[in-house]
Amino acid sequence: MSTPVTIRTAARVLGVSASQIRRWVQQGAPAACERRPRTVNVEDLRAWRQGPDSLTALAAALLDTLRRDCGEGMTAPRLLGIDDARAAALLLVAFDRAHHALTGRDAAAPWSAEVAALRAIAGG
Repeated sequence: MSTPVTIRTAARVLGVSASQIRRWVQQGAPAACERRPRTVNVEDLRAWRQGPDSLTALAAALLDTLRRDCGEGMTAPRLLGIDDARAAALLLVAFDRAHHALTGRDAAAPWSAEVAALRAIAGG
């Protein structure tokens, strides 16, 4: 575990603003000390931001949403009256937004197998 540092120091190390760190702490990121001045552990923040298990599970759920029968013998795209490529593109937007909300940065390659599959279906 890393040494606790101020939010300002953690922001410099992580290349984000101090207000971004404060937002992450409000959203549940671990804080080393809740008293003022609040301190955080940079390595704990990095681990919290990455959330690989959460993002992998989300990508798998989104791919499953595209492929699985959602009732009445239809997949979600068919139920919505759109093709698989458009549905995959919409699910990728949802994934990208969730990734940014969880990590504070845009999703980037290398992609998980599930995200790669959605990208292939979406045509990109």
